[in-house]
Amino acid sequence: MGLPALYKINLKTDAADRAALVDYCLEKSIIGVGWGPHYFRDDLPTGFDDYYAGVKATWGTKTTGPVRWLHDADIGSLVWFRDLKGNYYLARLTAARRASRR
Repeated sequence: MGLPALYKINLKTDAADRAALVDYCLEKSIIGVGWGPHYFRDDLPTGFDDYYAGVKATWGTKTTGPVRWLHDADIGSLVWFRDLKGNYYLARLTAARRASRR
């Protein structure tokens, strides 16, 4: 059995309080990346491919890598990130992918 894949994620948002975002992810044991479809359309995408096409059309492919790898990552993959104080965290993906609604 090989080693699990390892990814790095930046927990960023346009919210006024990024620390609250990190705290929320830690408290809920969740991790996510991407942009809500409300940034580029008025309705909900029909699935990931529809969503990803909108993301690529709006922001290009240079910034969308994490959206794709998180979607494609296997259960058991590892993800690391830092909080705003420089503390490091290591997470293991344990649940199936779920697209969140607005």
